[in-house]
Amino acid sequence: PKEGTEIYLNGYRREQASPYLPGQNYTQGGAALGISQRLGEKWTARLEGGVERAAYSQVSGAGAAGRVDNIHFIRPALEYRFTDDFSMGLFYRYSENSSNRPGLGYKSHIGGIEMGYRF
Repeated sequence: PKEGTEIYLNGYRREQASPYLPGQNYTQGGAALGISQRLGEKWTARLEGGVERAAYSQVSGAGAAGRVDNIHFIRPALEYRFTDDFSMGLFYRYSENSSNRPGLGYKSHIGGIEMGYRF
């Protein structure tokens, strides 16, 4: 890569209680690969893509467990750095969920503004 380019890989895994399904926990894990390129002094362009997986398990009570959601996403962004500590940017995220439960899959388009402050 040329000067001002960063390539990164993120990964995570966590388990938490389901806010919608009483008595169920879900384990969520994912990985993302991204690249960012500094454009001059103040601008940075980013492109990130990745996968996430959420698997539900019954921990108490009765109910149907075993749901698995597989999510793929892509997220381009453009950031402007006002100072060494403060930045603001625009992003777009497209994601697609392939659930093993009928009717729970989806396609999502999200755009937004994000601000960052480093201290």
